[in-house]
Amino acid sequence: MPDLTGSIRNWTLSHRNGATMVAKSRQAESQREEVDIRCKRALADRRPTVTVSMAGNTFVIAQQPCAFDTGLRVWGASEALAALISTARRGRLSQMSGRRVCELGAGCGVSGMACAVRGAQVTFTDQPHMVAHLRKNVEANLALESDASVVGFTWGSSPSEAGLKPPYDFVIAADPLVSEEVLVPLSDSLLRLCGSHSVAVISCEARDSALLTNFNQHLRTLFASVDFVTRRTLRRAIATSGTSANHTSLEDWVTIAVCSRLRPAPIAA
Repeated sequence: MPDLTGSIRNWTLSHRNGATMVAKSRQAESQREEVDIRCKRALADRRPTVTVSMAGNTFVIAQQPCAFDTGLRVWGASEALAALISTARRGRLSQMSGRRVCELGAGCGVSGMACAVRGAQVTFTDQPHMVAHLRKNVEANLALESDASVVGFTWGSSPSEAGLKPPYDFVIAADPLVSEEVLVPLSDSLLRLCGSHSVAVISCEARDSALLTNFNQHLRTLFASVDFVTRRTLRRAIATSGTSANHTSLEDWVTIAVCSRLRPAPIAA
């Protein structure tokens, strides 16, 4: 007699695997649709300025209608990171006062401003053609006596040639994953700007789940400690700071990695 038990078992496993693949495919499609909706909604926002509230501080940020992969407008990843920093009550992020912070790809400067109001010495950086827009927002929202500077810096280039002075206590970035091509230069800049005691905080929107997963795994090759902020913690920070005025449910589609203990660079043979 044929082994009906084995056949049924194999069919059941095959059916379950097929159902799992279908479920994952539907989930991926749903995520892509959500990304499209968020991007279209953001691009439809033609306001020349947006107001961002962070733990008692209100910033008026100038923005420009533009493509979704540029820093000329305020995106959710920067607001989420600003909320986390401005409301931190314990841990490394609560110890900003007097620390040196470098923001990569600062765009409108929202995340760096959250560090500045907590007493940090912030160096805002972005590509040279973005500096004028970035400086306009920094000067309009931070007191003249604040210890802040704006520097043109392209990822992968020499920090010293741009006038940067690593290592920094904190290196932060919001929404840096515009494409897979940025992984190498972004990683190079993190390595050059961080030291053994530095903390890197990276906030990413879940536009491309495969790219985000790849990047998060890559962070573990750069840092010995990589922790991800829980949705509960981020939801509490957003509610406390009031940053959810411009984007809804940030905790559901923003991932924030807190990285420390930079791994030593391999010695060339």
